[in-house]
Order: sequence, then structure tokens, then C-alpha cells
Amino acid sequence: MPIFIAVGGISGIGKTTIINELLSRYSIFLTPQAFTSREQRVDEVGSYLYSSKDKMKSMFEEGALLNIHEGYGNYYGILTKSYLDIIENKKIPIRDIHPLHFDSLSSKINNLITVYIHNKTSSTSSIPYSDRKDRFEDDGNWENQFKFDIIINNQTVD
Repeated sequence: MPIFIAVGGISGIGKTTIINELLSRYSIFLTPQAFTSREQRVDEVGSYLYSSKDKMKSMFEEGALLNIHEGYGNYYGILTKSYLDIIENKKIPIRDIHPLHFDSLSSKINNLITVYIHNKTSSTSSIPYSDRKDRFEDDGNWENQFKFDIIINNQTVD
């Protein structure tokens, strides 16, 4: 039965770094293509396809997006075909997803493995991206609010 690994944590905690390390070490993992309605970041290459909120809503209604959720005023969604291609090739999809939206994905995927990355000593001064520091308080302390399958303490952030 196929699984999907959803990785979550506060902005700047190292989700993408950890996922990229797994992708480089183990060929079993692949990242499904995703869409977002937000602007592309300066340092971002290939992480997302970009579209409007209205287009993404239509894509979800038509089944082209596996899920759709809103985070920080923007929409995010995984391309259904990309997910199915990964499963068909007997690989394991892994993607960063906001922990508030793990539940909506678990309604579509039976074997969702949720991973929470945190740093017990994290503070806004440890967040490397100054444009995301305002999210720190919003993101809160999820490990006490949700049940995660795996919790990783990323000590390399500070």
C-alpha cells in the first residue's frame, strides 16, 4: 500500500534541507510537483509551479490537484498526476506541508506519515529568513497540538 511522507515545521526550520538530503541519498523518495498562489522567492528554483487562487480552485474541483489549502494568505496544492506517477513507479512521495493541513491530506491518502521538525531552543533570532520571522508566533508549538508519527529535533538551526 503506497505511503506519503508529509514534513512540517515552522518556517525556516530546515524542512526543505532535510527533504533534499533524503532525495540526494535515497532514490526511493521523490517530491510530487505542487502549485502555489504566492510569489516566487528570490532563492527558489523548481519548488513550485505558480498560479492564481482562482485557477488553483478550479484545478482542485477538476481533480488536477490532490489537495488545496491556504497558508499565510496563499494557496498550496499537490498535482494529482505527479503524486500518482510517483506511486506508479513504486517510489515514496515526500513533501513539505503545513501541519495544520496534514488532516486534509490524510483524508485522501490512507498511509500518510507525518513528520514534525522543530528545534527546542528555537526563537525568532534563530530563523534564518528575516522575511518569515512574523510566522514564528503563528506557527506555535505544534508538537503539543497534534499527533505526529515522527518528531525530529533539528539542532543545526541555531
